[in-house]
Amino acid sequence: VPLEGLIARHRYLSQIPGVVSVGLTIDADGQPIVLVTVEESFSFYDAVPGDLEGWPVWIETVRGPAQLFHAPHFDRLRPLQPGVSIGQEGRNWSGTLGALFAASDGSTHMLSCNHVMSLNDPASIGTLIVQPSLPDGGLPGDPGVARITHFTPWILGGAINTLDVALARVLSPPVNTAPVHLGVPTGVFRHPVLGEVVRKSGRTTGLTSGRVVAVDLDVSVNMFNTGMATFVDVIRVDADPGMPAFTIGGDSGSMVYDANMNAVGLFFAGVTDAVPSMGYLLNPLHVYNYLVQQLGLPPPPTALTLELGPD
Repeated sequence: VPLEGLIARHRYLSQIPGVVSVGLTIDADGQPIVLVTVEESFSFYDAVPGDLEGWPVWIETVRGPAQLFHAPHFDRLRPLQPGVSIGQEGRNWSGTLGALFAASDGSTHMLSCNHVMSLNDPASIGTLIVQPSLPDGGLPGDPGVARITHFTPWILGGAINTLDVALARVLSPPVNTAPVHLGVPTGVFRHPVLGEVVRKSGRTTGLTSGRVVAVDLDVSVNMFNTGMATFVDVIRVDADPGMPAFTIGGDSGSMVYDANMNAVGLFFAGVTDAVPSMGYLLNPLHVYNYLVQQLGLPPPPTALTLELGPD
C-alpha cells in the first residue's frame, strides 16, 4: 500500500474533535507508522483505527490544540534582516520577518504569516508594517518598512488550507537577506526528511534547532478562537533534547533551513505545552509555488515529493 496520499485518503481522522494532527513518522526500527496526536481531553478513541491500510497507528497525547503564535519582543535592526520582530502599524501583536525576496519587477518583498501581518483582514492590503512591532518598542508614527501586498486567506471548518502566508513590499530600508545568526539562504526549497536537523532564527527564541519527527500531517489549528482550520501537508519539528523550545510565541513567520541553508518550511503554529515543544511548518513546495505566482520567481526545476528518510 503506498504511503503517498495515505493521510489524504483518511482525512476524516483530522476532523475528529480533539485530534491535533495526523501524519507519518517512523518507529525505533525505522519502519513507517501513522502518528495521531490528540488533546488530553480526547474521548473518541474508538474512532481511531489500529492501522491505516496496514500501516500501524500510534496515538500520543498533548495539552491543548495547535495555536497560532505571536507575542511580545525586540530590537530595531537596519539593514532589515529576517528573524526580527515585525507587526502591523498600530496593532498590539508581533511576529517574525521570515525571508526577503526580489520580485521579477526588481522590488523587494518580505514574507511572513498571514496571522502576523494581515490577520485575515482584506482591508489590510496596503497597511504599513513596522519593525520592530508596537509591543517590541515600535513607536506611534513610525514610517514603517513595508506595505502589505497580498495574503492567503484562512478557511475555517472542514475546508483544506495549505498556506498561512503574506507578502509586503519593502519601502526604502536597506536589506540583508541572511537571517540573524544564520548564513545566506541558497534560494533552494526542499522537503526535509524524518530525523533531519533543521534551524531557524525567530523573533522570540532567536537561533534554535530541532528535528523533523513527522511529515504529511493534517493539523487542526485554533485560529485565535474564531474557529478551527485544517492545514494539510504540514511538517512537524520537535526541539532537540536539552533545548527548551524550537519555537514559541512570536516566532511565527520564521523560515526554517537545513544544514546547507536550503529552505525546508515556514513556521506557523505549534503546541505550547508539549515537551519537547512542537513546531508545525508549512510545506516548502506550497510556499515556493506561492512565491512563483506572486513575485514571478522561476518555477521549481522538479516537484518536491514526500520523503520519509535519507536514501
